[in-house]
Amino acid sequence: MLALIGPDWLRVQHDTGRRRLEDPSDYVRQEIGLALDLEKPVIPVLFDDVPMPTAAELPEPLRDLANRDALMLRGKDFEYDRQLAELERLLRPIVGPEFLSPGTTRRPERATNPATLLSARYEVVDFIKEVRSAEIAQLRVWCDEPDSLGVRLFVGPGGTGKTRLFAEWIKRLRDEGWAAGFLPESAGEEQERFLAESGQPTFVVVDYAETRPALARLLQTLAARPPKPPGKLRLALLAREVADWWRSLSQQSAEVSETLGAAEPLVLNPISVEGPLRQEVFRRSMTAFAAVLGKSAPGPAVDLSDRHFGRVLYLELAALAALKGVPIGGPWPAAGDPGPRAALLGATVCRGGEA
Repeated sequence: MLALIGPDWLRVQHDTGRRRLEDPSDYVRQEIGLALDLEKPVIPVLFDDVPMPTAAELPEPLRDLANRDALMLRGKDFEYDRQLAELERLLRPIVGPEFLSPGTTRRPERATNPATLLSARYEVVDFIKEVRSAEIAQLRVWCDEPDSLGVRLFVGPGGTGKTRLFAEWIKRLRDEGWAAGFLPESAGEEQERFLAESGQPTFVVVDYAETRPALARLLQTLAARPPKPPGKLRLALLAREVADWWRSLSQQSAEVSETLGAAEPLVLNPISVEGPLRQEVFRRSMTAFAAVLGKSAPGPAVDLSDRHFGRVLYLELAALAALKGVPIGGPWPAAGDPGPRAALLGATVCRGGEA
């Protein structure tokens, strides 16, 4: 969002004499306040040497605006076409392509059902960096390589945490100034050209790559980048397996084949959480869920020795079940009884109304 601030922006009043920014129903205050609250990019644009408002001059919901880096546009004649063109030039390296999604969002305040609490989309439990430290290190090396374009396929079965891993990596890259995010299925040729021409370091994730019919077109667009493109670009393709769809892509053209053949697919296997880290993941999950549900986390340690608790998902399920008073730990049901996933899911979902 752009907050356009002119000479009278702070002083504009209603007919009653009340400053408009002090009115909670004022649409300018509402729009800027909502964008700040949702942690959206908000950039103050100062016209004609107007000083940046201080926090003391702003109503409480807008005070964070004073901490944002501002753009200054000068010119008393307000040549809008020229200034808008200048804005576009300045904004590209700052906000990046807005169509790239971070992969996460704020959890609705009243949504406390198990499916929501366990969803990677809402990040109720913080990313367990110790579990995927090796993959994070590999992504770091890949992004630091000097090549202007890099495309890699990351494969792993459902439930291995591919999406959560890349949502975390996107967050870290954005903090470093990259344009980074998941490419929506609705992205078209205009967005693809934007990525190919971007002057900003860009990291793009295509989830469920095997289902994306426009993937070949995207790869062709990226492969046709000039020899010295303006910015570095990394394209991560996420899929459950390497199959015919991958081999078919490599046959689209010589340029696409060369791009895809630069690196072997990286397999993301389920990570087994062992030793003290198992109890630590359980504790962190319990603490996070307890804060959302308004409950006190039980103190005594739980027997998590069974091999099924080697997966983060089962540890999170177990923590949620424990908060609902469901006995957990010890050996799993014998063969023929409900499996561990069904047992824990049943424990949490059946008592979901108690949360």
